[in-house]
Amino acid sequence: MKKILYIIAAISLLNSFSAKAQEDKIYGGFKVAPNFSIITDKVTDQWKTGIGFNIGYFEVLELTNKVNLQAEILINKTTFVQNLKEGEFSSKTTRTTSNLNLPIMAKYRITDEFAVGLGYQFSLGILMESKLNEKIKNSGPAGYSNESKSESQGIKNNGFFLDASYTKGKSMFGFRLLNPKMEQIESYKTVNASFYFGYKLF
Repeated sequence: MKKILYIIAAISLLNSFSAKAQEDKIYGGFKVAPNFSIITDKVTDQWKTGIGFNIGYFEVLELTNKVNLQAEILINKTTFVQNLKEGEFSSKTTRTTSNLNLPIMAKYRITDEFAVGLGYQFSLGILMESKLNEKIKNSGPAGYSNESKSESQGIKNNGFFLDASYTKGKSMFGFRLLNPKMEQIESYKTVNASFYFGYKLF
């Protein structure tokens, strides 16, 4: 009878260890990141700059001690500004885009704290708002023109990215470099850099 009780206790203990080990293989938390974008119009060689942020949730699956898979769901908002000047005419275009981004990547842990990753980001455009301010010098109030426009679909920032991160306890600090394909603006090329902070919740 005692042997049966010992066997039952041993099986229960092993099951609890197994469940705990499986739980430790998956963890997740929240993430926030300011980002900076540089866009070049390949036709006119004009530059646009964009400053924004994203916030969301990440989850990591530890495949081995060195290799992880990480998936995220992020809400992103970025504002781009373009200034043009030709003779007496000058204009400023401000464009704000909102996106739902879904990055997924494979990460390789160099040490217990440092890891590098390569991934691809899927993006859903939610909203794009444009505001154009035009001015012609020495033409009085009639020389000013303001135009605002809203669209239901924003710019999709699909593309590959590189990632490097440092983890200390429950905190994660990282840098990400994204080269998106801006599907709605084929004549543009862009690069996006972001520094992020993540905190493990479980």
